[in-house]
Amino acid sequence: MARYTDGCRRFQRWLAVWAFGTAACGSQPSLAPPPAPADMSAAAPAADSATVSGPIVEAVAVAPEPPRPAPAPPPVKRIEPVDSVALEAMLTARLVHRPLAKVLARRTRNPAVAYRAATAMVREGRRLRVSPSLLAGVLLIENHALDSGAVSSEGAVGLMQVMPLHAGSYGCASTDLREVDANICHGARLLKLFLVRNHSVRVALKRYNGCVRGSVTPGCRRYPSRVLRTAASVRGEMLRRAAADGIVIRPRGYRPPPPAPAKRPDGGSAMLASGERAAEELRQRSQLSAVSDSASAELAAQLRNRARDTDGAVAKATPARRNPLVGR
Repeated sequence: MARYTDGCRRFQRWLAVWAFGTAACGSQPSLAPPPAPADMSAAAPAADSATVSGPIVEAVAVAPEPPRPAPAPPPVKRIEPVDSVALEAMLTARLVHRPLAKVLARRTRNPAVAYRAATAMVREGRRLRVSPSLLAGVLLIENHALDSGAVSSEGAVGLMQVMPLHAGSYGCASTDLREVDANICHGARLLKLFLVRNHSVRVALKRYNGCVRGSVTPGCRRYPSRVLRTAASVRGEMLRRAAADGIVIRPRGYRPPPPAPAKRPDGGSAMLASGERAAEELRQRSQLSAVSDSASAELAAQLRNRARDTDGAVAKATPARRNPLVGR
């Protein structure tokens, strides 16, 4: 009997552990009871089965929480592309040569030459319809120090390194290539001629550098990329300096965003505001009417006095006529 009781207790403990583990794992327990041990089923009599008592453990399956949906990402603000060349044209039309002169002055120790070169490049760019930043890119690649008297090993002269054979060929005011305005005039018109003939900026820059079929200049194949990169840098610096100075340049067709709708006040405040507005209008009207009435009365009095004075003056000036019927 002691052996049977001990086995029942072990069985109850095992059943409680099984039920607790099933509830902790969250799985639905099976409705069929677990199989009894072999030694207990052989020795358990039917008469003593009712005397077995113990705690009843119920297993409850806990359903897992559904996953929460991820928050929607914020809308990405679309940035419209803007033509920087068009912005540069608008900037130079508004401020002429000053932005380009500031950029060139940072790259040289001679601000006077930078000022004259910027003035000449903006003037020639307007006349030839060439971006001043492209001319500045050619100038900075050809003569980074802005030395107006520089002469290359091939014989090119001046700021834009123009060959002497081109002097006097493009209708410039002077043929002296060491002079700033004349050199930029020759260089800009020579570049415009190559742009018209080739319809390609890179090919025109190669022709300007003398790199067409041979390698006259070392590294001439990289010359167009260097010039375009420098021109983009100059253009960007001009626009950034203008923005830092508070100058707003907007492209054509720009429409400002609509203003945010104003918040409507509640009903009570709206009625109060409308009542105060109506009272103020009535007060202003009454004041105007009072002023107009007083002004009208004063004007009428002035007119009566003026008429009385006029009648008296006329009566004094007119001689009295004698009535022929009186005194006979």
